[in-house]
Amino acid sequence: MHTEPSFLSDYFLLVTSLTKEEFLKAFPDPVLLQNKGLLDESHQTAHFTTLRFKSNDLSDKLSPELRERGKFRVFKVKKANLNAFMDMITIGRASNNDISLPFSSISKFHAYFKVDGDAYTLTDASSTNGTFLNNSQLEPDKPLKVNDGADVSVSPKTDFTFYRPGTFYDWVKKLLVRLR
Repeated sequence: MHTEPSFLSDYFLLVTSLTKEEFLKAFPDPVLLQNKGLLDESHQTAHFTTLRFKSNDLSDKLSPELRERGKFRVFKVKKANLNAFMDMITIGRASNNDISLPFSSISKFHAYFKVDGDAYTLTDASSTNGTFLNNSQLEPDKPLKVNDGADVSVSPKTDFTFYRPGTFYDWVKKLLVRLR
């Protein structure tokens, strides 16, 4: 099964209940955090996003802005072994991608991450509409290093931020303090 998106709200309770070290042990992979846009343009089935909190106490304490932000999705940047590209973490519209995003503006095989030690690169796979890193379009088949906090876009409808696990933990923790 490919990398399933989770909601930012799923991480609210985790960050408040785990130390940073415990979080890093449980969630060692980087993530793509949705910044903008919807993540499903399917018109055949009604899709409703409901905030999912494991504790009523926590949800009662969240501001309206934080509840709204909780609807954003988080995708693990992790190999799911669904395709023949064993050395790539693939992104695209097709369901056999490691990160599958259901938009007609995204190519079936759009882009991919590669991991070399602790470094991640992003490469556009000659997609129709391009891949953007920090608002600059990538040249097809030319990998660029992805730094912690980089902006990634594979569609005009969505934007993501690439976070290493420790930075993601810190960001969620600050967000909770700022918006409660």
